[in-house]
Amino acid sequence: MAPNGFFVSQTEDLQANMPVLQVGQHYFATDTQLLFVGTTGGNILVGPSQGIGPTVTVTGVPTVGQVPTATAPWSATWQTPASGGAAPKTARVAMGTIASATPSLVTAYTWPTAFADNNYTITGQVVIAETPPAGAATAIVCIGSIQLQASGVGFNFVVCNADGVPHNVVANFIAIHD
Repeated sequence: MAPNGFFVSQTEDLQANMPVLQVGQHYFATDTQLLFVGTTGGNILVGPSQGIGPTVTVTGVPTVGQVPTATAPWSATWQTPASGGAAPKTARVAMGTIASATPSLVTAYTWPTAFADNNYTITGQVVIAETPPAGAATAIVCIGSIQLQASGVGFNFVVCNADGVPHNVVANFIAIHD
């Protein structure tokens, strides 16, 4: 027994011949090149002999929107997530000049291809189109609110200019189905 109280020994043979290992005992499968160690919960795979950790093998050919989904501890297949695997949508809306200390009018945006429903998350931000004076970007211009339209078709939003001067702005949005 080792000084720390753990049993340490290594054996090797075919993976099919692997016994139940004692805690700390190593077993190298000569046919699969996999290393196992005994734990109180049974034998566990340490990893392939060529890597640091276990390798997950993904089988199949993916289509747009699919992700690797575990089917066993070390294998996965390409599957479409329950949310439909919809790709993120983006929108860029040139707002023109927003007067100082005012919100814009409510602006409606319709997605070119609607989401399946309103179970999506959207975030927005504003880019000030003009060059700031003396290289300072101190204006407070932001998306004031976003409201989803019915059935995933689009959204309404307001841009607020809290600065003391008008600004030419572009509103940018990213949305992804939950």
